[in-house]
Amino acid sequence: MPKILKTKKILKKQNKILTCLLTVLKGLIAFVLGFFIVSLIIYKVNDSAFYYYLVFALISLGAFITGFISYKKLGGRGILCGLFSAAIYLIFLLLIILITMKFNVSSRLLPVIPICLISGILGGIVGANK
Repeated sequence: MPKILKTKKILKKQNKILTCLLTVLKGLIAFVLGFFIVSLIIYKVNDSAFYYYLVFALISLGAFITGFISYKKLGGRGILCGLFSAAIYLIFLLLIILITMKFNVSSRLLPVIPICLISGILGGIVGANK
């Protein structure tokens, strides 16, 4: 009898991890679509000062969506759920950025970390209060 209970707990944990990864994927899709639109705009109009901050806004939007959907799917505490899902989103995002930059780390990557984590926490909080 205890083996059955343990397997149910393991399956629930696996389902939570899978659900969290799917919500991170949704946030990454939102970021990539927004980034694609911004890159098309930059291709047509060559003013990069404004678009630099727009990319940070897109990163923030992706983390917010990740935290919001993650809380809606998993429940629990909004702050922790948003922080955990935003941390996973941040890891995937940093990997994408580092691969596209050919592993050339610069100081422009530093603002990405607090932007992602704070936006994810805010998404979890908004998801908990809606």
